[in-house]
Amino acid sequence: MDWTGCQLVEIDPCRSLGQPVVKGTRIRAATVVESWELGEDIEDITHAYHLDYYDVRNILIFAGAHSNLERSAPTDWTGCEEVEIIPGMVSGKPIVKNSRVMADQIVDSFDYGESVADIAYSFRLNPEQIRKILQFAGYKCELKLSA
Repeated sequence: MDWTGCQLVEIDPCRSLGQPVVKGTRIRAATVVESWELGEDIEDITHAYHLDYYDVRNILIFAGAHSNLERSAPTDWTGCEEVEIIPGMVSGKPIVKNSRVMADQIVDSFDYGESVADIAYSFRLNPEQIRKILQFAGYKCELKLSA
């Protein structure tokens, strides 16, 4: 998606592999949109990423005006030991244990080219947890902690 014109999004080659991020953070703008598409509400997104409610709302409005936003069915995480569902937390979506990060966001970040180490840093998670989630989702990945 082209984020040109969105005052809340910036591109910095030193952050998130140069992908568009919410201004002043390492949170990819696409992560905000994907979270909403997967069924999170704005309050959950603001809480999970420590973002301002109106910033998230306006990013979603901008994205909706410049693309075809659709909410999709989440992956079935039943059986993954690193994922849990807690009713009332993150709208009851599958999340990484001991966090508020949706499991699907780990896979999406990896698909966008982020390394396990980058994902661990961005979401403040254990790299081994991320590797197990990716393996459950069918990915073969090595645990690389340095570039």
